[in-house]
Amino acid sequence: MSTSHQVISSLEFSRTMVDQVHLFQAKPGRLLLVSNSRTFIAQTLHPMTLFVIATAALNHNSKFAAAYSAGVKKTDYWKSTLEDLLNLAAMTYPIAARIYVSKYKGGASSIPAIKKDQDLSWNYAQQIGMGNSHGFIEAVKMYNALHTNHEGGNVSSHTTHLVGSALSDPFLSYSAALGGLTGPLHGLANQEALRFVLEMKKVVGP
Repeated sequence: MSTSHQVISSLEFSRTMVDQVHLFQAKPGRLLLVSNSRTFIAQTLHPMTLFVIATAALNHNSKFAAAYSAGVKKTDYWKSTLEDLLNLAAMTYPIAARIYVSKYKGGASSIPAIKKDQDLSWNYAQQIGMGNSHGFIEAVKMYNALHTNHEGGNVSSHTTHLVGSALSDPFLSYSAALGGLTGPLHGLANQEALRFVLEMKKVVGP
């Protein structure tokens, strides 16, 4: 195994990454920009539409966009891009939780604060009210792990690369990818499959 793989797969490195993500999540005002928006909590919008809006709104604080405007060298693009990506990875969880709570839990005005001694999946489950379900937490972990593998590339990954190739910042690139994910031949297929199962259950019983 190469040295790079050893570093990436080490427990110490993983813990460092999680600590960094928690640091981004804890910074004041990170979620305020989108959580106070009327559009963000609009009950008529699909959750994925809200997700697209919220992630795009994070562009307001893009380090890459600011660095590019300031004339950063091309060889240094990766530094501000990495910071944006860590910020994005950190914020997708509380944003998704906020959307879920707003849509399906009576529009609660706040979500539980993160616990730095827990991982991302546990904190997400806690924020949507499922923190006491070990099975659900493990399912979220497995779901996240499986979805890190995009095989040869799908609509979302190709979209991210395409939009990013125009030097759009990571927030806008990812937001565009989420737009692709909403299609019924991509991520929305999960919703359609669940709807089919629920409708079938009504007809044939449990």
